[in-house]
Amino acid sequence: MKITKSQLKSIIKEVIEESMTSNKRLVKEATEQNDIRDRVEFYAYYDNDMSQINFDENFVRVGRSGNNFVYTEFGNLSDELPDLSDITVKDGQREAMIKELANEYGYDEGDEDYNDLEENYTDQELFYEIATEVYGYKSAVDLIKDEDFPYFTNVDNIIGKFDITGYSQGDYATVYVDIKEFEKGTGRTWNEELKKELENTFKNLFYDSPMYVRAIIDGDEYYVEEFDGMYEQWKTLEYDKNKAIEDVLQQYDGDINKEELKKILEEIAPDELGYERNSGTYTGDYEDYDDE
Repeated sequence: MKITKSQLKSIIKEVIEESMTSNKRLVKEATEQNDIRDRVEFYAYYDNDMSQINFDENFVRVGRSGNNFVYTEFGNLSDELPDLSDITVKDGQREAMIKELANEYGYDEGDEDYNDLEENYTDQELFYEIATEVYGYKSAVDLIKDEDFPYFTNVDNIIGKFDITGYSQGDYATVYVDIKEFEKGTGRTWNEELKKELENTFKNLFYDSPMYVRAIIDGDEYYVEEFDGMYEQWKTLEYDKNKAIEDVLQQYDGDINKEELKKILEEIAPDELGYERNSGTYTGDYEDYDDE
């Protein structure tokens, strides 16, 4: 059966019209898809800015060396160093302290000034005068640095000392905690478990950055609380892209189909965290993205 020219033209016209209709539908679907994509953002990275804020709110630098700090626990604790008033003296050291002070001041045994030290000074007063006047100490921090100082006994119960190291040879700092104030302010008991926890916390605050993990959909923020704001060592956790997406989907109750939203999030969320702020609206290579 032969096809006439008229029939051929009709067939071609139908094919062209179907193709155009299909193309229009695809363009419309793509446009709608792009419109939805423009409504969805996802950010996941290590937040250096928040790291600096957390550091500044927890530590005050002391002394001249530049690497000594007092822990203030987000400003809840004093930035003053513990003084010497609560430090006790080793048994049997009274006579040694008297002799050291007498030698420092040029007193001879048996004279009036020497007898004054023996008769009118308490152990604490002798200790305080030696520490402040002879050795130049003003706080328990000074004492704890000098392991050869012979008189105190309980400085470790007054001030906690933490030597914090990071990832390179130059990463080093010393952090001091007023134990009595810490226990009173937090209600926690000073023990080895707590000291280990604080040591890890200080390492995080000095040398790590918290995770920033959240989605923004139609201007509303969806925080992934398992990760957002957390330091990995604090909860021994690691960023998980799939968990983050599921968390956002559970929170979201808007008009975007959740299966469609999931596909978009899977495309734009990074597989692992970096230190540069990424915008999840970008669908290419994250390392090439400039969010400015």
